[in-house]
Amino acid sequence: MPARSRKQPTFPAGHTLWPAVSPERPHMIISISSDWDEPVAHLLAKELEDRGHSVIAHGALKPGDRTDWSYASQAAAEDVAAARADLGIVCCWTGTGAALAANKVRGVRAALCHDAYTAAGARRHNDANVLAVSLRLTSGPILKEILEAWLNTPASQTPRISPTSRTSTNSTTLSAQGFSPEGRPQRSGRKACVRASGDVSKDETPDERGRHRARDRGGAGRPVGRGRVGRAVDRDAGRPHRQ
Repeated sequence: MPARSRKQPTFPAGHTLWPAVSPERPHMIISISSDWDEPVAHLLAKELEDRGHSVIAHGALKPGDRTDWSYASQAAAEDVAAARADLGIVCCWTGTGAALAANKVRGVRAALCHDAYTAAGARRHNDANVLAVSLRLTSGPILKEILEAWLNTPASQTPRISPTSRTSTNSTTLSAQGFSPEGRPQRSGRKACVRASGDVSKDETPDERGRHRARDRGGAGRPVGRGRVGRAVDRDAGRPHRQ
């Protein structure tokens, strides 16, 4: 029986699978780390070198180095923050701890990605300069797809609304929903209005302030007296209003 030839995939003209360094993808220095001596971690280093990039290794990928995930991930992130590396890739068993440790370094934006779509979005929308990878969930083929997407996707040049601007833009909507501009629940009654508007009358007498407090608490609004701790106390708080 003749041997069956495996059908090769077809690509558009000019397309190459896993291309080496090109003008669109220049040579980069990439700092990587892993807390486990896993095949995926070694495949990561090999893939980067095969693509023409230089690798700075930390953790289990560097003989004699510390292998705890917090130290190794932070070391790789510090290379990026100090401009010793263009990008960083940090690995741990789930990827979560590596991402958390890397994000502790000022100037680092680490994103945990389990697929190529997320990796491309992290670069395009968040300009992530450190990639976090799970050693448990990432296979060899998936790792190649993630690297292809992450290394080839440029950051978007479209201006984006900062968190402060976004908060001020949505402050009216948040207020209508009963939340402060910071996202905290607002208290109903005069206190919330005074806090929102800043209109605090300095001419109020203690009795007037006490009636306002009682009204906010749903009390009767009777005159107040001074408690033992020096605070205004509503004498009829919580009682039915007397006509």
